[in-house]
Amino acid sequence: MNPRPNSLRALATASLLCLALSGCLGDDPAKMLADAQAAFDKRDFNTATIQVKNLLQENAGNAEARFLFGRILLEQGDSAAAVGELRKALEAGYRRERAVPLLIRAMVESGEGKKAVEEFAGFQASDPTEQAAFLTVLGRAHMTLGDRAKAGERFEQALKLKPDQADALLGTAVLQGMDRNADSALAIVDKVLAADASNSDALLLKGDLLSYKAQRDEAEAAFRAAVKARPDSVRAHQRLVGYLISLNKLDEAAAALAETKKVAPRSLQTIYLDALLALQRKQYPQARDLAAQVLKVAPDHAPSIIVSATAQIRLGQQLQAQTQLEKLLSSNPNSSVARRLLAESLLAVPDPARALDVLKPLLAGEINDPGLLALAGQAYLLTGDSARSTEYFSKLAAQRPDNAEVRTRLAMARMAGGDDARAMQDLEAAVKMDDTRLDAEIALISAHLRKQDTQQALAVVSELEKKQPENALVQNIKGSVMLATKNIPAGRAAFEKALSLQPGNIGAARELARLDLADGKPEVARKRFEDILAKEPKNVRAYLLLAVLLGDTGGTPEQIKATLEKAIAAEPTQIEARLVLVQTLLRLGDNKRALEVAQEAQAAAPDNPEVQRLLARTQLAVGERQQAISSFSKLVAAQPGNPQAHVDLADAQLANKELGAAEQSLRKALELKPDLRDAQQRLVGLLAGNQRSEEAVKVAQQMQKQRPDEPLGYALEADIHVLGKQWPAAVNALQQAYKRARSPQIVIALHNAQLQLGKKAEAEAVVTEWYKSAPRDTTVRASLAERAMREDRYADAVGQYREMLKLVSEQQRPYVLNNLAYAAQKQGDANAVEYAEQALKLAPKSADIMETLGTILVERGQTARGVELLKQAAGAAPKKPEIQLGYARGLAKAGDKSAAKKAATEASELAPKDSALKREIDAFTQTL
Repeated sequence: MNPRPNSLRALATASLLCLALSGCLGDDPAKMLADAQAAFDKRDFNTATIQVKNLLQENAGNAEARFLFGRILLEQGDSAAAVGELRKALEAGYRRERAVPLLIRAMVESGEGKKAVEEFAGFQASDPTEQAAFLTVLGRAHMTLGDRAKAGERFEQALKLKPDQADALLGTAVLQGMDRNADSALAIVDKVLAADASNSDALLLKGDLLSYKAQRDEAEAAFRAAVKARPDSVRAHQRLVGYLISLNKLDEAAAALAETKKVAPRSLQTIYLDALLALQRKQYPQARDLAAQVLKVAPDHAPSIIVSATAQIRLGQQLQAQTQLEKLLSSNPNSSVARRLLAESLLAVPDPARALDVLKPLLAGEINDPGLLALAGQAYLLTGDSARSTEYFSKLAAQRPDNAEVRTRLAMARMAGGDDARAMQDLEAAVKMDDTRLDAEIALISAHLRKQDTQQALAVVSELEKKQPENALVQNIKGSVMLATKNIPAGRAAFEKALSLQPGNIGAARELARLDLADGKPEVARKRFEDILAKEPKNVRAYLLLAVLLGDTGGTPEQIKATLEKAIAAEPTQIEARLVLVQTLLRLGDNKRALEVAQEAQAAAPDNPEVQRLLARTQLAVGERQQAISSFSKLVAAQPGNPQAHVDLADAQLANKELGAAEQSLRKALELKPDLRDAQQRLVGLLAGNQRSEEAVKVAQQMQKQRPDEPLGYALEADIHVLGKQWPAAVNALQQAYKRARSPQIVIALHNAQLQLGKKAEAEAVVTEWYKSAPRDTTVRASLAERAMREDRYADAVGQYREMLKLVSEQQRPYVLNNLAYAAQKQGDANAVEYAEQALKLAPKSADIMETLGTILVERGQTARGVELLKQAAGAAPKKPEIQLGYARGLAKAGDKSAAKKAATEASELAPKDSALKREIDAFTQTL
């Protein structure tokens, strides 16, 4: 046997393996770079990537390798990573004339066009070809910023240096297209294609121009030709996907997107298109989450912000959507899409005044855009300007005369303006236009009910039921009309049918639960929601309504908490259930658990500003003021352009008595939005409370100038004068407020100010006039009754409460009876016990009513029953010091001074320090 040949063969094999693994015998860097370049030229990006990465492992500072890696990433659509690599190439000394144009292109594609212009505006290349390339990409950057004049100037400069520069020619064609000169633009594109028929960028632009000319089939063919010409072109694939989505060819778009993912699975643009497709398919959570992936890498990518905000608007996450859109508008104020979306979100809140502010730049001149007309009409309708609302909806109706939805909105505007006759005609026309929609019928029914024309309302319901007898929503509408006409059995039957047609119908279940409660059957009401949850265990809305129902019908705190915990488990990212649970826990005094829930919410959704706000507000509520300031500060850092975030921070600073910092936060909010009511109101309060009344008045008067037709600025000025006991000035300001809005609060304040001036007749005249204009209002009566009680005018208080009994709802009746009983007892009225007994019968679990009846009985010598009721009241409200004091007084009257002293001591510990109630409790304790 001869071992030598085998040994040689083994050595050769080992050497080949070493060479293949690149490095064990020290590969030539130049050769590795040349191999990578060759692979790149063949558009074999995977091989090129492997070669470049191996080379960079050996020498991380190789400028040529860094530059080539940047080009590879850019071709694969990973523009954000390409920016990083190209910058590293420049740092390593790569020639700027070649690297800068590519870096600008990468920055533009990753949403950093503004930064690119600012950084490289003064760049100059010595070679004319390279300078032309630089000027072309800089022109593209200017175009992304909406600066068409500057873009055109750059393209013109590039073409002077190199008249056949294809990219500059295409840039000029784009500008022609933006000026609506599609034919001129197409001529330029055809010139480029004549020189290079496979120019993918030219084919893509041709597709865009043909699309603008509504030649859809030809446009789609151009996009597909671009993909065919460059099968490895990420941009070509992505543009085809985008166009198919715009045509609503969603299945074809999904197939094209699958091909795109093979070419560039990690490309931000690919992920964005995936998000856009999900949005079009109404897969809103998926669209939001995919857009978030893009924004994590490229936070300023405007298209992804638009997709994310749209998804959040549809999901009801308005604050997050508004934050993103306001940030986008701060850097791109000309984005009409962002303005319209922000206005839509603000109308959903609703904040129509801010929505109008956002829309105003778009409302100058003649408007032909139907969507914009609809938004403007809705915004003016919600601000109470029915004339302007009618104007916009009329224009929209003229554009779309056969559109039922438009005609319905026009009717709403006319009805708000008092033009009921034409509004009814519009609604009736809308019903005839489209018998598949229900909004026109609902509006027509509401209009008839508003006019108390129940027969006409029933007639519309009857026609609607004939057309859609098995529609659960129709049955809901029928049920509501029957209840409005006091036909309770028919209403119940309609809601029962709705629930049988759609077992998860929350609206029907809610109405039936209300009827069950009215019948004294709380267990039946609860079962409505329990049945829904048995079939739909993830129905968060059902859990929330069940939790509310448990609270209203004597459910234990443990039951309420358990129900809300199930809602959170059903949808962990849903904020509403966590918010209600936190509020419930705070109300029950379980501060520790409330804070835990808020912290868990933040852990589940760390980037959600609503959750961050929930945590901060919970920290503030439980007394952790410094932590709340820290949390709100993080929110401000994340949303520096959000004025409400600064107001929230100010709330925490005010609670912590950091008045200077709070003032700074409020003034910052007003810098961002000079007419922000929340900030103005808090600033007025801060200044007035700090004896800076002149400054406070200036803020209030600024509000009057900003909103001359609104009462708030005058009411705030009046508050400042009341604080300084400047009664003539207070009366003048309140009279101005009263002219603009006759609200019960303004009536109460003006009545009080007139009395302080000794003008009793004028004060009574204000109240008399109010009763004539609002005969069913109880707010003013309640205030006057309380004032009478404070002034020991019990006969007057009794008179007011008796009048209120004629006006209040069944739910309010027991509490009015309770106050009437108290006033009657003070007056020595023999009916006091009867009033309190009636109140307790209507609200048998109310601690306040038990305390009132118990106290009256003890005072009237029925000590045993009275003390027992007071004991029950104390047990039902163990943390209410005033009720514990009532129990202590009852025990003292019964002769049990030891127990009375113990109850009084507990009441004293519960009462706020330095409060009048604590002083009253301590004075009583001294008598024992």
